[in-house]
Amino acid sequence: MLWSVFRWSGLIIPFVFCFQVAAQSATGNNPYGITFTITETPFYIFNPLERQVSLRMAYASAQIANPEAWNNLKKDKKVYEIELVYTKYPKDFNKWLTDYDWLLENRLKELFSIDPQLKDPSIQWKIVLQTKCEDADIAKEMYHGFVLKYKPMKPWVAKVRDGYGKQMEYVHQIIEGDTMPADSVVLHALNRKTDWHKMLVIMDWTGSMYEYSAQLVLWHKENIEKDLIKHIVIFNDGDDNKFKGQKRSKSIGTTGGIYSMDVYNLNNIYSMLERAMRAGNGGDAPENNLEAILKGLRFYSYCEEIVLIADNRAPPRDMALLRKIKRPVHVILCGANPEPPDINYINLACFTGGSIITNDHELRFPETFKEGYTFDFMGESYITKGFGAIKTRNP
Repeated sequence: MLWSVFRWSGLIIPFVFCFQVAAQSATGNNPYGITFTITETPFYIFNPLERQVSLRMAYASAQIANPEAWNNLKKDKKVYEIELVYTKYPKDFNKWLTDYDWLLENRLKELFSIDPQLKDPSIQWKIVLQTKCEDADIAKEMYHGFVLKYKPMKPWVAKVRDGYGKQMEYVHQIIEGDTMPADSVVLHALNRKTDWHKMLVIMDWTGSMYEYSAQLVLWHKENIEKDLIKHIVIFNDGDDNKFKGQKRSKSIGTTGGIYSMDVYNLNNIYSMLERAMRAGNGGDAPENNLEAILKGLRFYSYCEEIVLIADNRAPPRDMALLRKIKRPVHVILCGANPEPPDINYINLACFTGGSIITNDHELRFPETFKEGYTFDFMGESYITKGFGAIKTRNP
């Protein structure tokens, strides 16, 4: 058993490493009388699937960079655990250059200035030390800050107890992390694509896609401080074609049922999702994907990455609009496992120079479309021709 020390507030706080595990309660005479449990990990990864909020800080800084992440969410939430994440650099505590007495005290002071309720003595506190940092440059790039883990103080209840209210309850449970569908393709895709920034997300908001598109809102909520998603546009394929009480045809390019929302206001997101849900849920298989993409690009052309969350079981009804899309489109394809990918979504990604992503597969296309380009995807071989691709044979 090897004993080491953790120096804060002028005291030596012992903690124990036993068989490479550090999980010993540490009690220090810090200004707030907080008892910490200390653990070590090679590096810390924030998990957006859990009910928790990241309050980030720079290396050796006490300033919280994104206080709004908690201020916008804390209503009716109960924090039960707080992690304070450091880098253990240098690994020899005797060589530490930063005044960690000052740093701990001021980080706590900064946190409590945001929300004094976090002084609640029932909250459990942990210090997480990251060890996979051999020099200062690596340490500065690693995660630093507080992670607030919370539970809802009261369950969310739909305003109207009808079919749509129950569906919105399910959507809300996903967004809050209380339940998770078996197929988490949207979360998996977004967590993998760390190079996507300033995203415009177009998502199918018809009945079969509620559980998938809710994952997008969950991911956005947990990563809102990174400002990765700039705009969300949803479409329901025509608002059930309601026009002055009469049914109207779903004309290419004018089907409608397209909504955009303020992505920095969670209440606004909920309101728009429920509004679009009540207006229509599709009604038939094909959807107006490309119309929604074009409308999003018309208003939010400055966005860098165009992402479509699409239903593999509901192909676009408006592929005739394909030539009007001049930007790469990245298609996150839901329901494509084990079913093969719909050729229309492959053509959309292929012609625009984007990509197509499923739970287990990903293919990025050349930015410039050329005929005769061959590729394999999910057990099939394709060759480009005209404005898309056609199957050739099994590879």
